[in-house]
Amino acid sequence: MRKAKKWEIPRLASEKKFRQASCRILSHRLFTVLEWIVTFKHDRADEDIHQLRIAIRRLRYPLETMISQF
Repeated sequence: MRKAKKWEIPRLASEKKFRQASCRILSHRLFTVLEWIVTFKHDRADEDIHQLRIAIRRLRYPLETMISQF
């Protein structure tokens, strides 16, 4: 089994409809942001704030793209 890359979304299949796929993407990205918020609140490390900013960006761009479809 190959290791997933950090930007890949688990259990996302190409045959899914746009709405199903977008819901999976957004929920995965939101969960990642929430995880980094908890991590940052606990440690307050520079790397954690950097990873939180990246996670927010990875949530923001699909949100901007998909919001017009709903």
